[in-house]
Amino acid sequence: MLRQPSGTSLQDEHHTQRGSMDEERQNAYYQLIYALLNSPSGQELEILLAQPDLFDADLVQTMLQVAANMIGQGDLNTSNQLMNFAGQMLGVYGGIPLQLISGNSSIWKQLEADQLMQQGVEKLQCGQSQAALHSWQQALTIFQEIGDRQGEGSALGALGNAYHSLEDYVKAIEYNKQHLVSAQEIQDRQGEGVALGNLGFAYYSLGDYDQAMKYQQQSLTIAREVKNRYGEGTALLNLGLAYSSVGNYDKATEHLLLSLEIAQETTDRYGEGQSLGALGSVDYALKNYEEAIEFYRQCLIVKQEVQDRKGEAVVLKDLGRAYHALKDYDKAVESYQEYLAIVRELQDSQEEWATLGTLGLAYREQGYHTKALEYFEQGLMMAWELQDRQKVAMVLGVLAVTYRILGKCELAIDYHQQRLAITRQIQDRQGEGTALQDLGVVYTYLGDNKKAIEHHHQHLVIAQELHDCKEEWNALLNLGNAGLPYLVC
Repeated sequence: MLRQPSGTSLQDEHHTQRGSMDEERQNAYYQLIYALLNSPSGQELEILLAQPDLFDADLVQTMLQVAANMIGQGDLNTSNQLMNFAGQMLGVYGGIPLQLISGNSSIWKQLEADQLMQQGVEKLQCGQSQAALHSWQQALTIFQEIGDRQGEGSALGALGNAYHSLEDYVKAIEYNKQHLVSAQEIQDRQGEGVALGNLGFAYYSLGDYDQAMKYQQQSLTIAREVKNRYGEGTALLNLGLAYSSVGNYDKATEHLLLSLEIAQETTDRYGEGQSLGALGSVDYALKNYEEAIEFYRQCLIVKQEVQDRKGEAVVLKDLGRAYHALKDYDKAVESYQEYLAIVRELQDSQEEWATLGTLGLAYREQGYHTKALEYFEQGLMMAWELQDRQKVAMVLGVLAVTYRILGKCELAIDYHQQRLAITRQIQDRQGEGTALQDLGVVYTYLGDNKKAIEHHHQHLVIAQELHDCKEEWNALLNLGNAGLPYLVC
């Protein structure tokens, strides 16, 4: 998965400060905010009161603005801390001097918008995507009303990322382009780089790798210009993934190693895990399975340390595939079992179904047919529960093949016929052809060449109809195996 671009420092996040404060005072605000964020718990008020000359409405505005930008970049911990500090100063949480800002309605609107941004994040985390979009749209309206261009950019970026998570990549591009224009208008190079990275992210998801690389390269250029090491690492990572997708593995490795180096240098554990996983996938694609496993194992350690359960699940699945490719079935099964436990914990029924089938196939390849059947049966039950007839047909097929391997041909024929009926009901011609082929193979095994030829001929007709040369070739070979002479051109 691509990584969302983000910023590095408080000053970078908010370098285009609204209002009339001079640069020296603005920097003093940033230093105070930095001190608050890095102070031991319970000492925040002491730090605030030690600098009473900075204790004013502009400090609150700066805190709220930086918090809004942090939400837009996904740094929820920093955002929450700043929202709490600002809330205490506003008297929202029983804090202190409310009289300093009680007459400034723009600050209250600013707080309302920032709270809406935070609500959007919380709703998205709970799976309430539409509610999140509504909150961010309201925040965008307020930012535009009070002329807060930085907040407007953060809201546009958040909306773009939300639509991306909903897989509405066209909408994501629309909002990210608005974010880009907004950032360019206020000469916010940091925001411009983030918007470019998000555009590359969306185009990558659409499979438009040329556009993805174009935007990521521009994002990388800006990150280096403003000395944003985090943004540089992110752009390098995303470029590496794009190069990998087009099969340019040398370029992919070059960019991914650079991104890994930056992640380790900046102690960015999340980025380090992403880079390690991507390097493992490059080696897997090159069939360097042992090297891939080494990268995946390092990635797994990082994912566990940062408590990224979804990321941990992905790496376990990749490890299982790599061990499977090496025919190390014991370790493959071990990885798949751990992966299955996590997807069940996350209530991801689609991945649970797929993993049951993968485990069944791994056990079957080891000759543990009873164990394989156990997992296939669980997968069949899940497919019916999901009301997905195509999945039902697929599991019926692997059950049938397993029973044929065991010599239980009557059961094999029964499952294949059930599968054939479903593929015809859902008008899946490719699946119908495969079911006919597998039935023909069973009849050939039983020595019933007449029925074998009948089914293989029907498979041949479908393959020719679909212009599928590979399946046509298979059908001709199977007809020959069943005793019917055939021509191979």
